[in-house]
Amino acid sequence: VACDDENLTKENITRYAINAQDVLKHMTNHNPFASIFILDCCRTYYLRSSALSRGSDSETHGLAPMYGDGNTFICFACAPNQTSSDGNRIDKHGTFTKHLLRHITKPNEQLQDLMIDVTHDVVRETGGAQKPWQHMSLTHRDIY
Repeated sequence: VACDDENLTKENITRYAINAQDVLKHMTNHNPFASIFILDCCRTYYLRSSALSRGSDSETHGLAPMYGDGNTFICFACAPNQTSSDGNRIDKHGTFTKHLLRHITKPNEQLQDLMIDVTHDVVRETGGAQKPWQHMSLTHRDIY
């Protein structure tokens, strides 16, 4: 759900939002070699819709922690209590997705190395204001 969606209300948010933990659980229930879950969203977000933020003691809200079963890699565009950069008017994507798309096309690069490169570029471009955050319980080395 876009954070600036003015049509979002407390009543319809569950109809439009996706429960990422449920999606991840569904993926891991099928016993894949690895579950890779990359989210370009903030761990902390600001409700811009007055209908959603009205009555709350703060406009800042945190996402629930996510957990994977077994061989799982989860990546957020930014660390807890950070917001992610949406980029600028020239870029079609936010900072994280821009660098992910640039690095993901490299052939024969392991997942961990790919994400180190993405993290490096995001941190560099944002002056350290945004740092992608990963959780992993990978049991295999060769994930490309």
